[in-house]
Amino acid sequence: MRAFIACDIFCEGIGKVVDEIKKTGADVKFVEPENTHITLKFFGEIDVRQALEIGRILEDVFTGSFPLEATLKEVGVFPSFDYMKVVWIGMECPVLEALQRRLDEALHGIGFKKERSFKLHLTIGRIKSPKNKNLLREAVERLMNTVIGSYSIDSVKLKKSELTPKGPIYSNLKVVV
Repeated sequence: MRAFIACDIFCEGIGKVVDEIKKTGADVKFVEPENTHITLKFFGEIDVRQALEIGRILEDVFTGSFPLEATLKEVGVFPSFDYMKVVWIGMECPVLEALQRRLDEALHGIGFKKERSFKLHLTIGRIKSPKNKNLLREAVERLMNTVIGSYSIDSVKLKKSELTPKGPIYSNLKVVV
């Protein structure tokens, strides 16, 4: 099964950023609001045994850590303005960053690769073509230093991701509150 670890994020300010990006007419496929999340670790394909191990590690690392206060701020693109593929909103949450490092270390102990350069962010859209690329860049540059809002994170989840023609379908395999 295809899986990842994430914290769901529901913040009104995200919709306002999406609306600003939509005004550019750029060819962006936006993430459905109910699927907006911060990915802490993407695995790709794992089996049931690995899912159980990952669930135990999630409990060890995160139990008793919630709620976490986070600030959504900054809008950007990956990998660069010259080759835009993803539009994202950054997150500031030092405690979650520290927990992600502990999680990464623990997962490395059971054979998963460590993250090279991790940045707390939520993907809000994937850029499908260069249509209106300059307008998109201008909008992102205007929003770069914007504070989008605050959010209280109350859980972390191991999620299964099923890819469909209409977009991914996520289901929770493990939830730690």
